[in-house]
Amino acid sequence: MACNDFSIKLLFAEDDASVRNFIPRVVSILLQDRKLDIELFPDGTSLVERLDKGISAPGVVITDNDMPGYFGKQIIQSYSSRPDFASIPFVLISADSCSPKELESIGAYSYLSKPFNIRDFGEVLNRAIDYSIQKSKDQNEK
Repeated sequence: MACNDFSIKLLFAEDDASVRNFIPRVVSILLQDRKLDIELFPDGTSLVERLDKGISAPGVVITDNDMPGYFGKQIIQSYSSRPDFASIPFVLISADSCSPKELESIGAYSYLSKPFNIRDFGEVLNRAIDYSIQKSKDQNEK
C-alpha cells in the first residue's frame, strides 16, 4: 500500500484562532498528495478530551505549548508514553525554546518554534506522517 493510500488523522491544538484556522488551508496546499482528516482544538482541555477517546493510527498530534487548560508539554508527556499512542508522533509548537533533551524527556517527536515557517511546518508534518505510517505497519506485522 502506498503512503498516500492511508487516511491520516491530524489533531491540531492552538489557542490562537488565526493560526488554528489557517492550518487546514496550509495542509491542503503543502500536502495535497496526502489524505488528511484534520480536527482543530482551541485549548488543551478539548484536545485532552479528544485524546481520551483514542486515535487510530496513522495519526499525528500537533499542539501549542501555552494554552488554556493544559500545556502542550503536559499533554505530550501524559499521552506519548501510553502503549495505545505508540505510533502517534506528538509535535510541540512553542514560542519558548526547547532543548532536544527536554523534547526527548517529554516524548515529543519534533518541535516547531513560533513563529514557524510554513515550509518547516510542512516538512515536520510530512516526516511525522511517514513515521506514524511506518510504526502502524510495524505494529500490524506483530
